[in-house]
Parts: sequence; structure tokens; C-alpha cells
Amino acid sequence: MKQLFIIRHGKSDWGNPFQDDFDRPLNHRGLIDAKKMGSYLSNYTHPQKIISSTAKRALTTAYLIADQLKINQHEIEEQKKLYHASLDNLLETIQTADNKHNTLYMVGHNPGLSSLVSYLSEDWIELKTCCVAILQADVGSWSNWIKGVATLKQYISPKTI
Repeated sequence: MKQLFIIRHGKSDWGNPFQDDFDRPLNHRGLIDAKKMGSYLSNYTHPQKIISSTAKRALTTAYLIADQLKINQHEIEEQKKLYHASLDNLLETIQTADNKHNTLYMVGHNPGLSSLVSYLSEDWIELKTCCVAILQADVGSWSNWIKGVATLKQYISPKTI
């Protein structure tokens, strides 16, 4: 059994129109929501690995969640290719994950993450900022995560917790 928590980064700050998108930070609500989500996720199976886009808003979200879960920040694997990643890149990241990990968190961006949830579970949802989709598959290897293999177990929004 493998579990994948797909997490969209928190709400970003658009106060500086000249700021490069990659370097855009979280706004105040994004910071609050990431801490709140991390605290809420402490009630679930903790990840053995967090994989995050290297964009500032995604990494900040990953670090804030890890902090609330009391997970060492060394357990966060930073992957630049997850910044506005295609479905193929997201799948490759999952399918090449180490099988010793049964629970992974992936922090990134839309539209890719919403497409990933739909592809793996065949349930369409739009991941809003700092929302989490929990997918589960009865497989022994991450390489078996293919179209329709997973079940959407839960969708969590900061507004509902």
C-alpha cells in the first residue's frame, strides 16, 4: 500500500508585479494556511519523504508543513523540474521514488497537480492553494502508479479545517 499526499503551495504574494514568478513568496494567508495544514496533517501518517518544487512559494510551504510535522528539513527533496511540471514529469518523479517509502508528500503547482490527481484517480478536482489530495493505491512499487491506479481518499482545504 502506497499513499501520496499531493499538496499545492500556499497563496502567493502578488504585491511586486516585477518579481520573477519563480521567486514569488507566500503572502500572509499562505503562511498561515501552510502552518495550519501542517498541524492538521500531523494527525495522518507522516511522510518518509517530501518532494518539493524549488520555487520559493512551494519550498516555503513544504518547510512550514515539515516544521509542523516535526520532520527534519533534510527529508525534503528539492526538485527544480517540479516547477510548473508537466504530467509526465510529475509521474516520472513518483514512479522513480524509492520503494522503501510508503508515504510521500509532493508540493508543487497547478495545473499540473490537479491533472495528476485526475490522471491517477480518475476523479477530477481542482487543487486550490494549500489544499491536499490524499491518494492511495494497493501496489508495492511506485513504478506501478499509472492511470487510474489510485483512489482519492480525501481532499483537505485550509478553509474546512
